[in-house]
Amino acid sequence: MNELVIQGQSGQDVTTSLIVARVFNKEHNKVVRDIESLSCSNHFRVANFGEATFQNPKTGQSHKMIEMTKDGFSFLVMGYTGAKAAQFKEAFINEFNRREAMLKSDDYILARSQEILHHRLQLAEQQLQIAQGTIEKQEEQIRHLAPKAAYTDEVLQSTSTYTLTQIAHDLGLRSVHALTKVLMEKKILFRQSGQWQPTAKVAGKGYFDTRTAKFVKSDNTIGTSLSTVITEEGRLFLHNLINGRA
Repeated sequence: MNELVIQGQSGQDVTTSLIVARVFNKEHNKVVRDIESLSCSNHFRVANFGEATFQNPKTGQSHKMIEMTKDGFSFLVMGYTGAKAAQFKEAFINEFNRREAMLKSDDYILARSQEILHHRLQLAEQQLQIAQGTIEKQEEQIRHLAPKAAYTDEVLQSTSTYTLTQIAHDLGLRSVHALTKVLMEKKILFRQSGQWQPTAKVAGKGYFDTRTAKFVKSDNTIGTSLSTVITEEGRLFLHNLINGRA
């Protein structure tokens, strides 16, 4: 870092404790200590000093440094004495003054405006890319869920098949329990592993069908469950069965 004055985090011209330590040949931690022990008002400290970080090129680790304005620098180095110190102070102050004068230059203002505009365009492009990535991810999720939605719409909720609850209501029974009780007594259904299954007596006759549904478990894995549904032919069979015509 050969510059004496740089653009700080807030956009204003500053120097840093790291630059001061290098130029005045001091240990950086001692410069930071000098800044922190300055006998200035809190208002002056807040206005002219601010914490920042720099990265150690050898270790890659981040360390604390202090950014300071022209006034903050002048206050800090007031106690630095010697011919060399005076030369360095003058060099810093001249650089601050040069940059301040440059800020009034029409060419600099134009160049800086173009730089800011370029930066904002880059930022807008990055935000657009992030938004496009989000949209693509959502579209992929929709494509992934579409077959499941179609399966639910076309099979599980098909008007050509009925659940036991729907058939119970269709037959005017008070509950699905009343229906399954009758079907068990007549050896039409039996219960296995928590699911209702057609018996061998009616298996293969097209009265019942089995549907598989997927669901997300509490651990975010996908599980499946089986449900027995009644076909249109099975609906007619059960109507006749319950009403004594089968």
